[in-house]
Amino acid sequence: MDGRDLVERLNSCPMWLRLDDPQTNSVLFETISALVELFQRVPADERRAIASGLGRSAKYAMAEYSREKAVEGRQVCSSSVILQGLISVVMASAAQFATDDAVAEWVSGFPLLPLAERDIARFGVQERKTPTGVVYEGVVESQLRGGWWSKLIKRRRVNREDALAVLRRIEKEYESPKT
Repeated sequence: MDGRDLVERLNSCPMWLRLDDPQTNSVLFETISALVELFQRVPADERRAIASGLGRSAKYAMAEYSREKAVEGRQVCSSSVILQGLISVVMASAAQFATDDAVAEWVSGFPLLPLAERDIARFGVQERKTPTGVVYEGVVESQLRGGWWSKLIKRRRVNREDALAVLRRIEKEYESPKT
């Protein structure tokens, strides 16, 4: 498959596609992996053509791919996996950076920023160590997980079925005739 076919396949994915579905991720990430491999082998003019052909939905999928590869690379301690994710970032944003001087200047100066300004927490992501390795969570995931205080008072996470059962009991109590 050539680059145009792979780019077309990525661009045809809707932006609202659920990326937490393993079946969808598998097909989508295989396409991105093939494009990453191709991107490494082709000359610069074909790289520019691939990067300029990527649409918004493809860039969204590639951002998710790079995030997944970063987590996987940290868990298995593999720089080649992290490199695959970084190449997808370059592909997804190369056209944008090449046309916008202010953004290109900010990106090139990013490593020179103080550590506090380069911290991933500034971008709404937290790193958490688990028995299986490092996990990166956004703000929503970290809030849903519960905090140390929940563990301290031995409170468990609210289960949807439990909440519905409580609501049904309340509803039933209000429906019963009062004497």
